[in-house]
Amino acid sequence: QPGTKDLLLRAGVGWKNGCIGTAVITADPQNESGFALAAGGPVVFEDLAKEAHFTSSTLLREHGVVSGMSVAIAGHGQAFGVLGAYTARRRNFTEDEIHFLFSLATVLAMAVERMRTEAQLLQSQKMDSIGQLAAGVAHDFNNMLTVIQGHTGMMLAKPALAPELKEPTQAIYFAAERAATLTRQLLMFSRKNVMKLAELDLREVITELSKMLQRLLGETVVLEFRPPPELPLVQADRG
Repeated sequence: QPGTKDLLLRAGVGWKNGCIGTAVITADPQNESGFALAAGGPVVFEDLAKEAHFTSSTLLREHGVVSGMSVAIAGHGQAFGVLGAYTARRRNFTEDEIHFLFSLATVLAMAVERMRTEAQLLQSQKMDSIGQLAAGVAHDFNNMLTVIQGHTGMMLAKPALAPELKEPTQAIYFAAERAATLTRQLLMFSRKNVMKLAELDLREVITELSKMLQRLLGETVVLEFRPPPELPLVQADRG
């Protein structure tokens, strides 16, 4: 079971009704299943009651198991399940039967790993789709911001602009500028835009940002930035 050290009976033939999907076996090295997980190879026993390497699980005892063989199901070197064949009468399993069980466990492991790989690929495709959507939204949004910045820029360039309109127009312009930076970050997320690394003084970057934020916050809030006297330059994208 995910996140635990227990094994859940997921499939099988010959078990009592209600066992499959409900029977939980603790993967303890002291019992047969846990021993098989840690063994790294087939585990075969002719008489479970006389077995000295491990004890029988409650599930095997309830079904009167006498002889059996089991092998770990492993993917990428890590065991995540056990495949077993058991009998209620004493039996000596042949090398061919043991090899067949081992081969079947290998096929099961490959099938599970393939399912996991397909699930990872599907998740990757979903993320790629989200990235493409983000890129499309960012481009459309950037076009609108260009119009906003263009018109506010023309308004700020007019000498006859009323004083009461200058400050809100500046706030609109700087907000659009900040939004344009966010669209660049979306494009980086979607991998449609290459990061432009440069030597940056973070004190300068944050000081510029603080000025813009102060305008947006208004007069009722005071924003104070206290940079250290010295700070090493960093290689980063200004966005």
